[in-house]
Amino acid sequence: VPLWGRAAIAVGQRDIEDFVVQLQRVVTVRGRVVLEKGTKAESHLLITADPVDGDPTLGQPMGATVPNDPLLAFTIEGLMSGRYHLRSFNGLAVVSVMAEGKDVRDVGLDTSGGRDMEDVVNSLTDRHAEIRGTVHGRPGSVAAVIVFPVERQQWTNYGWEPDRFRTTRAGSDGS
Repeated sequence: VPLWGRAAIAVGQRDIEDFVVQLQRVVTVRGRVVLEKGTKAESHLLITADPVDGDPTLGQPMGATVPNDPLLAFTIEGLMSGRYHLRSFNGLAVVSVMAEGKDVRDVGLDTSGGRDMEDVVNSLTDRHAEIRGTVHGRPGSVAAVIVFPVERQQWTNYGWEPDRFRTTRAGSDGS
């Protein structure tokens, strides 16, 4: 069984002996992808586990669906203790991530219990929300638009690539 361990240690002027690092099992996540009606996708989907808190020491474990598998099953192995968002690198947006009867899209999969997770359902779509408008203000000035969630708790712990934050520069006409 693959194991991992981590412990903080401060090294000073003296030797440290009998230092113990508690080992834990890595977690495997097994599940399937569900594509929303009408979604077009490649036959091979890459699914990554992105640490919610952005901790680079947790890595970015990934798995993939098998080409031509009608169930679109995936397995992601080697997750350490933490919370992870499931992402797709195929240009698809995550609609929901169902685990143990709850949608954990915004909070992430919790692997701190050290138990493998089965039957995770990652729902994806190729439809993306779009906002159009015009920035009014000083003519000729540089303007940008920032879109973010209204729920303050979603302003943190969104992983390495937040899917609910967008920025764009306004054109010279303000559009």
